[in-house]
Amino acid sequence: MNHKEKTRLLRAGEIGKIIAKYIEVNDFTDRSTIVTVTDVVLNDQLDSAKVYLSVFPKEKELLVFPEIEKDIYRLQNHLNTHLRCRLAPRIKLLLVQEK
Repeated sequence: MNHKEKTRLLRAGEIGKIIAKYIEVNDFTDRSTIVTVTDVVLNDQLDSAKVYLSVFPKEKELLVFPEIEKDIYRLQNHLNTHLRCRLAPRIKLLLVQEK
């Protein structure tokens, strides 16, 4: 594994933790719903990140995911201030699709 790949993996992990904590603290769900950051995929330039979320139970996806998406501006600002790097990537939220 070269240095660039290692940096991408470490940065993706850090982004996932920051976003998961933000979702937990801002309470987008009730006590019976779980939202999980399942994956973060960064592009080669590290300026764009796709953040995959899963919602359990599935029936709550249509209620919870739009609420998180509406708050994307505050979520991006939170990431910009808490990520330990010069430039934080632009995030795009996506739902994990069942196979």
